Amino acid sequence: MLSGTIQTTTLADAPAFWFLNAVHLLLARIESEGGSYSLVHLTISPEFSTPYHVHHTEDEALYVLAAELTFICDGRKIIRAAGSYIFLLRGVPHGFRCTGGEDSRVLIHVMPGGAVGVIGMMLEMGIPVRGIPADGFYEWKKLDDSPKHAKQPYAISLKSAQPFAFAGLWDAWKEPNSDNWLQSFSIITTEANAITKRICHIDPVYA
Repeated sequence: MLSGTIQTTTLADAPAFWFLNAVHLLLARIESEGGSYSLVHLTISPEFSTPYHVHHTEDEALYVLAAELTFICDGRKIIRAAGSYIFLLRGVPHGFRCTGGEDSRVLIHVMPGGAVGVIGMMLEMGIPVRGIPADGFYEWKKLDDSPKHAKQPYAISLKSAQPFAFAGLWDAWKEPNSDNWLQSFSIITTEANAITKRICHIDPVYA
């Protein structure tokens, strides 16, 4: 992040939150933009949909980067493909879902910015996403369809043998019957890519 009037960030270093069953990258917020707006990068799967809702304190503009989104705005159905833009005034009930049969990416501009409305809910209710370091992982391929099917393990790593990171959810919780605090995490997964789908149907999301 540069000082002064020029503000910059990237998808790699933006704060990430697991909110509404999707990863939200907060590219611009009140601390960096003087409260004028917030900017969120959202990647969603074909199963994703928001509740039908209303923003009372902010306007919202969305630019579809990839695939397709279907909006319901004040009872009207609007389909927007990659390269399309839609502006939603505060007070207008709306919702949207991913309908293109593949993962969609969208930029969401919220005006004004800061910890109000949907951004405030994300900051309060969302779980911070952090990288989980690894140098490889295993997947098991089913060899037959019997009830006790045999499996073949595959070790997966980078050709360079360099470490990498999974996108994960970290949390700390206190045991009910003691003063012990436990650290735990879960790894976020998505549909397998063209290579690993020959082995299994899911892949970890890489940070």
